[in-house]
This record gives sequence, structure tokens and C-alpha cells, in this order.
Amino acid sequence: MNQISIKKLIDLSKKPALYEAGESLFWNDPHVAQQMLKAHLDQSSDLASYRLEKVQEIVDFCCSELCLVEGDTILDCGCGPGFYCERFNRKGLKVTGIDISENSINYAQKSAANKKITVNYLCQNYLYMNYTNEFNAVFIIWQDFCVLNYSERIKFLTHVYKALKPNGYFVLDISTPRVEDNYNESSTWSAHESGFWSPSPHLVLENLFFYQDKSIRLNQYLVLEEHRERVFRIYHQHYTLVEITQLLSDQGFFIKAHYADLTGKVFNNDSQTIGIIAQKKNK
Repeated sequence: MNQISIKKLIDLSKKPALYEAGESLFWNDPHVAQQMLKAHLDQSSDLASYRLEKVQEIVDFCCSELCLVEGDTILDCGCGPGFYCERFNRKGLKVTGIDISENSINYAQKSAANKKITVNYLCQNYLYMNYTNEFNAVFIIWQDFCVLNYSERIKFLTHVYKALKPNGYFVLDISTPRVEDNYNESSTWSAHESGFWSPSPHLVLENLFFYQDKSIRLNQYLVLEEHRERVFRIYHQHYTLVEITQLLSDQGFFIKAHYADLTGKVFNNDSQTIGIIAQKKNK
């Protein structure tokens, strides 16, 4: 039986320093990877991916707004099980999908083979991609950009800029601080025979923390099992339109258009998300 002192339990449950790491590469844990894939495929919620109806709306809107034509090349960063890649391919585009989860890439490759769809899937961290003037558009969807810390987002934007052809497009969606209007810091616990974080009996102590001056949320999960304890930390940066405009401008992009989401809904001051079509500046 795992013995953990009350003091250690309290210490583990405290708000950590901003961007203090938890378990690394947890998405490749065999059990968690299966649970993540189930969440991606679950059409009753948007917890891991937008539902397929919205995915199709995003693909249709972006192809129209960016004037993408057959033979154009696109890159989907954090492609997951390939929902967007498959639909972009059906538009006649040449598609590359990158994801760090081997489980998701395996699923995407099998799905493409079964549907006789040609997509270049790569299992790698998009922070280390290395392309030069190759893509008409680069996408990062479902607010994946928001989980990057400062150094990671600068590194990523540098790679995106390099990967795009002249005047190429960078498409992303992000959350705004308004998404937290109805939430406060909180702590909860739950007991499971098996669950998302482990196939074995375990307790989960969940903390919701805010770093108010930075507009950052942290979902922290302390998972206690028979012989181990693990801490999972998921940070999420919110942006105002002014903040994301400045960040992109500093890295060589200008915002051509912005919406409440990537289906083209009108943005207003109450919008909880922003869909952005940015374009590469010519240096």
C-alpha cells in the first residue's frame, strides 16, 4: 500500500510556480493514450476535439477564406486522429499532419488507409519541425497554441514562419479571458476503480488554479495509486485580441481577419474564443 504523509499530500496540492512541470509525455502513457483517443472520438463533447460537424465547418470556412485550391500544401500541427487532415485531403489539398501522440498517429494512419486517403502523418513534437517555404497554410486548432509556455510559443512561431511559403497563412484559435468569467479556484477529489488517469483503483485530487496577472489557468491532477503518486499539470494561456496581435506581429505575422471561432462567427467583446487568420509578412 502506498504510504503518503498528509504534509506531502498538502504540499503536492499547493499552487506551483508558474509552468512548474508535472508528469512529462503523459499522453504516451499506454492507458492515458487510449483514454485520450476515446475523448477525441467522443461525439457527445468537445473535451479533446471539436465534434465532426464543427470540424467540417472549420475546414469549409478556412478553405474558402484562404482561397485554397487543389494541390496547395497544408500542415496541421497537433493533428490528433486526423479529423481535419482527412477533410482537407478531400478538398484536393496535399496534407501533412504532426502529432506527438503515437496512439493518435497510428489511428490516423489506419483511418486514412481504410479510406484510401493520402496524408503524410508524422509522430513528432511540432516544436522541433524543420520545414522551409513548404506550405501554403499551417494550422493549429482546438486552442492547442494556448498550452505552450512563452519560450515554446516563440519557438513554434519561428518554425511556422520558416515553414510557410511567401504570403502563406497561419490559422489558429485561442481562448480569451472571458472563458473564466464563471469560475473560481477550487479543489475537488474523486475515487475510481479505474478511470482516465489509471486502469487501477485510484484517488484524484483536482485543483483549478489561476495566475490572474498572466491570464493563465492550471488544471492540476494529483493521482494516488497503490504504489505511486503522480502530478499532471495542464497550463492554458488566454489572450486578448491586442495581446495575440502583438505576439504574432513580433514573430513576423499580421492578422488578416479574426472571428469568434474558425467557422467565421462574428467576434465581440463577450467572445470566449478567437479564430485567427494570420499571414506571413515578407521580410
